Amino acid sequence: MTYTSKSIGLRLNSLKNFGDLEFSKRVFEVINKYGVNLLPNLIYEDSSHKLHYNPKDVSNAIELWMNEKKNMQFNNYAEGNIVMEGKYVNYLINWRKSNRAVFNFLTLSVDMEYFKAQEEFSNFICLCKELTTLIEPVFGEIVNESFLEHNMPINLKCRLPEIGWMVIFGEPYIKMFAKEKLLKTPCCKVESVGNSITLQISKNIFDPIPSTDRDLIKQYLGADAFVESGKPVRAYKTGMTPDFDFSEVLFDKCKPIKEYGIRKMAE
Repeated sequence: MTYTSKSIGLRLNSLKNFGDLEFSKRVFEVINKYGVNLLPNLIYEDSSHKLHYNPKDVSNAIELWMNEKKNMQFNNYAEGNIVMEGKYVNYLINWRKSNRAVFNFLTLSVDMEYFKAQEEFSNFICLCKELTTLIEPVFGEIVNESFLEHNMPINLKCRLPEIGWMVIFGEPYIKMFAKEKLLKTPCCKVESVGNSITLQISKNIFDPIPSTDRDLIKQYLGADAFVESGKPVRAYKTGMTPDFDFSEVLFDKCKPIKEYGIRKMAE
């Protein structure tokens, strides 16, 4: 099922070890830097239990992220899931260690009302870039979530999703496409952000992206790496994909990796 919302979204799929305590602390340090309107004020432990988010003391948020009490019950599995919301923002952080080939991820959704002033959009982009630098995603994007195509299921093991306003390529895709080629992609703006390369497809995120702009990029990088416009990823069994290194998200590196099906963001 697909849906739309009047918001701008950041999505980062990563193969870093999100179960690392120091890493979780650094993520909250970044989130806390960009002003009260991009801060959460509530943390959801579950549907019936809410905690207050205090940027001066994020110990309760870190405790939920690490999920150590519940993870002690498992011998070959660990996970963490944290949902936070504020006046304009919703954060979702999800990670696991198992022997399934899955991605950890962070999403940030910001209500359109926040972007009334141009400086607020610039502030949001700075937060996105700093999170990208820290999280080192294999793939990420910044999208206008009011457009239906940006809420379709994703399966990076098959193909890339429809091209959004900004595409973030991490090391696996930089190797697959070649850095020199990515830096010359025919689009509005190409930039290096940490170890990633970002492609800004059009000037204004609030306007629909012309299909001709998307098609030009797909043909330049290789059409087999992307879904066709309007076509769901479930329609494909093959595509051009990089070699992903899942070693940091495996619970036991000596056991074989199990493949997965399609899920909304983790895959």
